[in-house]
Amino acid sequence: VLLAVVVRASRRAPWLGFWAAWRLAALAPTSLIPSREFVAERYLTAATPAVAAVAAWALVRLGGWLAPRLRIAPRPLLVALVVAVVLPLGWATHGRARVWSSDLALWREATEVSPGNARAWYQYGRLLYADGVTEPAESAVRRSIELGGPDLRKYLLLSDVMATRGDLDSSIAFAAAAVGLAPQKPWTHAGLA
Repeated sequence: VLLAVVVRASRRAPWLGFWAAWRLAALAPTSLIPSREFVAERYLTAATPAVAAVAAWALVRLGGWLAPRLRIAPRPLLVALVVAVVLPLGWATHGRARVWSSDLALWREATEVSPGNARAWYQYGRLLYADGVTEPAESAVRRSIELGGPDLRKYLLLSDVMATRGDLDSSIAFAAAAVGLAPQKPWTHAGLA
């Protein structure tokens, strides 16, 4: 559908078609090729100039249409429209930047947005453990196992969490389970040691 819009727009308004093609080209690789990265807002960065150009065009058109109807000079109306769009977008961008400022905040949000994603829970648990928060880390990794099944990284992380908490029997059991999943990998044996 977007490709048809691009072709049609390029005939009637070439510059609009250009920006639509830009957006399509920027999003096509991540739209057509599945990615395991679901916290990938950064892929939208290349598409942003196209959206900004079309939004600016739309605001100018809207200002030109509204100015005579509201009996307001076009420039002050255009400034008011731009401010009305830029302030909420700026606030939203500030909120997103706060999430992206911390890996822990990013993966916490990922578990909230996609609670059925095992990878999000594992990453969240790994980062909690790195911050020294063991009980929530254990819960997050166990949730990851429930959702995605056993995995040697998860078992090794649970082994570390249990050792940190002083539960050596559970630590050894998880490390042994990791070796059982991948006996050919020497580093799983190092975790057991």
